[in-house]
Amino acid sequence: MQFITFISLIVLASSSGWTPSCISDEAEFDFYATRPQKFAFGTRDEVAQAYERLVDNIGNPKWYSKPTLFYVTGAYTQFTRAECAGDKCDAMDVFNGLQQCSSGAQTSADTCYPIAAVYNSKLYCLLEPSREGTNNSEPFRPYE
Repeated sequence: MQFITFISLIVLASSSGWTPSCISDEAEFDFYATRPQKFAFGTRDEVAQAYERLVDNIGNPKWYSKPTLFYVTGAYTQFTRAECAGDKCDAMDVFNGLQQCSSGAQTSADTCYPIAAVYNSKLYCLLEPSREGTNNSEPFRPYE
C-alpha cells in the first residue's frame, strides 16, 4: 500500500505542470497592499542555491489559497513560511514573519531574510544578492 501511495505522489507532483519561474520586477509585485520591497543579502551563489532549495520546500504555488511569505535563514538552508493576514501582504506581515522566523536567533546564520511570496498562484522572488563586492551589472534572475 505504501508503494502505491508513493507512486501516486510522484504522478501528482509530475502532473502539476509547474516549472520554477518567478516575478522579480517590483513593478509587478501585486501581492503587496503597500509599496513593494525587495531584499539584498548574500552572494550570487548563496542566493541562487537558496532559490534551488526553495522549490523543494514550497511546491506548486497553485496549492496556496492565501498570500504567503517565505523566509530563509542566513545559512540559506532552512525555510519558514507565514500567511498574510489579509487579501494582500503588507509591511506588518513581513515584520511578523521575520520575527517568527528569527525567534531564538543567536548567530547571523540564524537570521532570516524574506526570499519569496506566493499570491494568486504566482511566485514572487524577494531576495537578491547584496550589491557589495559584485562586479556583475546584470539583474539577478534565479529561474531563467
